Amino acid sequence: MRGTLHLLAAEDLPTVLAIYGPLHLARGRRRLAQLGLSSDQAERSTELAAEIVREEGPLTRHELAARLRERGVPVAAEGQAPIHVVARAAHAGVLIAVGEERYGALELGPLPDREEALVNLARRYARSHAPATQEDYAVWSGLPKADLRWDEPEPGEAEAGGVTLLPAFDEWLLGWKSRDPILPREHAKRAAPGGGIIRPVAIADGRAFATWRLDRPKRRIELEPFGRVSRQLRLGVEEEVAAIGDFLGVCLSLQP
Repeated sequence: MRGTLHLLAAEDLPTVLAIYGPLHLARGRRRLAQLGLSSDQAERSTELAAEIVREEGPLTRHELAARLRERGVPVAAEGQAPIHVVARAAHAGVLIAVGEERYGALELGPLPDREEALVNLARRYARSHAPATQEDYAVWSGLPKADLRWDEPEPGEAEAGGVTLLPAFDEWLLGWKSRDPILPREHAKRAAPGGGIIRPVAIADGRAFATWRLDRPKRRIELEPFGRVSRQLRLGVEEEVAAIGDFLGVCLSLQP
């Protein structure tokens, strides 16, 4: 979505490919043409890439490009052609990253009907991001207007939430058009300074009250609050620090 890498559950991959695969394949034609591959050659590169990785197992993009050249597809050895060929095969649903900089076969079978997938995605967004609007969904999904499906979600009762230390680029700061309900505008630059950077934040009842960072060498979490931190918030942060330490298998301290 939005041309950005995302982590998602494996079972959601067919839905995502059904929705975004055709968009990225269409958007990539011009760039592949600039790199010396006609539409027919680009499509053949994907067909052959699927065969090659099924036969040989995971390969680097340069190894795959070399195999394609051997089969008559003019993928330049230098420049961006190899990664764009790999990206096209991934968007077509025949190739997936396995390990560091290696790509293997992906065999998902028939993808979901695209219209059903579009409706499903909109419903899931509305259910998990309420209150939200179609405009929020458009920004979050990055879909063109013709692909937007929207039914106003039923209003629900908000539940109080505790303290949570969110990672950088968390969905909580990227799920709506405006961050104002989540991040006080006067402190927005501290969490989102620009250049596409979204820093880790601490939230309580859904509202950001600090940024934080993990200093691994010193084994401590450094909290930079936007204002005074109450005793209750401090206790909540300490619980989160302990949970992160348990996950990492180390004992962490909290600063300040």
